[in-house]
Amino acid sequence: MSIDRRLQAELRQEALQVRAAPALDAKVYRSAIPVLEWKRQARNTREPGRRTYWKSAMIAACILIVLSGFGYGMQRLYQLNGHEVRLQVYSDTSLQLTRIGADEVRREAERVKAELPVGGSAVVYFAAFAEERHPMLREVPGVGVSRQEQVRNWTEWNGIAEKTSVSLRIPERLAGGFSFASGFLGVPFGGLLGPEGAQALKELKKLGEKTGDRILWKAVETEPLVASFLTTEYRNDAGEQLFLTAQLLPAGSELSLATNAKEHAPTASNGTEIQYTSSYHMLSPTGTVQSVTWVGGEEEKPVVYQLAAASERWTAGDLASLIEELIP
Repeated sequence: MSIDRRLQAELRQEALQVRAAPALDAKVYRSAIPVLEWKRQARNTREPGRRTYWKSAMIAACILIVLSGFGYGMQRLYQLNGHEVRLQVYSDTSLQLTRIGADEVRREAERVKAELPVGGSAVVYFAAFAEERHPMLREVPGVGVSRQEQVRNWTEWNGIAEKTSVSLRIPERLAGGFSFASGFLGVPFGGLLGPEGAQALKELKKLGEKTGDRILWKAVETEPLVASFLTTEYRNDAGEQLFLTAQLLPAGSELSLATNAKEHAPTASNGTEIQYTSSYHMLSPTGTVQSVTWVGGEEEKPVVYQLAAASERWTAGDLASLIEELIP
């Protein structure tokens, strides 16, 4: 299915009104972050004549588990309320792989990705995760992978963004010599895992315990809420990559960012607060992601932006200087 058709079919307000799967433990939801190291929560709301349940950490069914190091021993460093969105920054360095290397996890994820059709998704089970000390790794012993359909033409991608939301601000170029390379639905580096994927991991774990296989994978339906993330890839002449992800959210959402730092101080650009984080990410090529996050859009239609790089050389000032033109 093309990106345009997928947006038409999936990117509707009803897509955000997903009831949490009861099979997933509440602790997992509380400790999960969508890619970009986000966790979202919402207040219970009711519309006239229609009951809608917003489950904790389930505005969207997309969750990133065991990727960002956002776990049980976290400490809140900062909180911002604005644009009908509540944003919190946590320090978390608790998640560490000891039974398997992150490089092996990435290799297996890439191997599975290569076998998927364009637009396809899968989950990869790792027996080593179930043997780790961290409770989240044991509870959800694997990762989600997907093979995104990429749009290489800027005009086409810009048209998709405009159809999605008139309030989106996605440029063709960024400062520092970065130009548009591709656009896709989803998040950089992969990792989206919804209720079906979590259930598939449980099934693979049982199979692995029976057969003795240490690594297994299974194709699953692409999580519908992947369409709420629009990611634009930029490259410069040196081959460096930057990813600008825009996520559409309903008003009343709560977001959480994880950082490896012990302290946090927001920066500002044109009067807008920007949150810089440096986080562990299991599927990043370098095992880390540096990013700046800010909230834009309209009060009732907030958009969360994140500019991310898989390189430790980027500082808060470096990344902030690239996005000044994006913040009115």
